[in-house]
Amino acid sequence: MPLDVFLEVVAEGIREHNARMGRRSDVCQGKRSFDDVFAESYANAAITKATDEQRRLCLMAAESVTVARRDGVITLAENRYWADFLHQHRGTSVVVRFDPQAMHDDLHVYRIDGTYLGAAPCREKDGFNDKTAAQASARQFRAFKKLAKDLREAEVRLDAKQLAEVFTSTDVPEENLPETKVVRPFRPAPLVAHGNAAVAIAPEFLGDEDEEEVSQVIRMREFMREQR
Repeated sequence: MPLDVFLEVVAEGIREHNARMGRRSDVCQGKRSFDDVFAESYANAAITKATDEQRRLCLMAAESVTVARRDGVITLAENRYWADFLHQHRGTSVVVRFDPQAMHDDLHVYRIDGTYLGAAPCREKDGFNDKTAAQASARQFRAFKKLAKDLREAEVRLDAKQLAEVFTSTDVPEENLPETKVVRPFRPAPLVAHGNAAVAIAPEFLGDEDEEEVSQVIRMREFMREQR
């Protein structure tokens, strides 16, 4: 269930519980609701309310950050906050308080000793407006980086043969070559006598004309040998 839907269901249940008539407590006496009794008491009581400073300290999340040395900007959840007073604190550590569900609202900046410095508006709303969503996105990115690192290490452990088996499909059909229509037999090259040694003609596919020329060369060399 989404968080906003859950919170709305709970709030509706509380409203129905407090508005129900006929409560049997001592103050309701079986006639009134909790809402009626509370409204009557609230109208006649001296109510002490929390100051803005107390509300910031009690209700807002706190985080220690460093003010940018160059321009005095504070970056939080990829959003950028800036105010004039931050120039005096460039490069120093401060504590910021913020609503985790409204990150585009002002940051309230404090010194480390707790002195309130002021509110810094969100100048560049490039990041998340919800701290929980920002943290979830950061976790997903870290998980992705770890997976990519593990994959690289696995590839390093594989040798070339294993990589070839991974990336080469075994289902590739053999190439169908067309059947030849002309077939010529292979005839090895004849040996040519040269003195007491036989010199081989370089092997090749010989046609009829080639064989006749080789025969003439052989006869010519035999004739010259006889004349000697």
